[in-house]
Amino acid sequence: HEEKGIAIITAWWMSSLFRPELLRQLSAHPILNVHASPGAGKTSLFSRVFWKVFAGVSEGDALSCTSSPFVFAKDLSSTNALGLVFDEFKTGDISTTDMNRFRRILRRVYAGEVEGRGRADQGVNSYFLSSPVAVLGESRLDNDQALVERCCFVQLDGVWIGNHPEN
Repeated sequence: HEEKGIAIITAWWMSSLFRPELLRQLSAHPILNVHASPGAGKTSLFSRVFWKVFAGVSEGDALSCTSSPFVFAKDLSSTNALGLVFDEFKTGDISTTDMNRFRRILRRVYAGEVEGRGRADQGVNSYFLSSPVAVLGESRLDNDQALVERCCFVQLDGVWIGNHPEN
């Protein structure tokens, strides 16, 4: 299962490089949801391997699943081909309000929708939700059928980094 999971994650990262074209032709790009038990190496796998290969950085910073609507809009419009990673998704640690906000924004980012945010002068800033998104955590994004249909799920077994000390 571990090799299949790594292959799915790699394919998702590769497809993220073509997200603008996928949105143009298919009007969609799936959200990646990697879930596993605590200490399985989800964050380490992404920061030590995938960010190096696909982003050219030694370690990336994961985003919070409990951000404000403005922060979500700003972050999710910051790139169109470099995957953004939301880490530490655990349903028991997220309030109902934050959970609903996060699920809503994920449903919208799937198709690259536009998020409007009001300004003090009564104007509106529009943010194109163009970023590919991966969600890592102990929980699976499975309490929302519309979201389930928009995700690629990968469950990692065991302790990845412990089994791959060369990384």
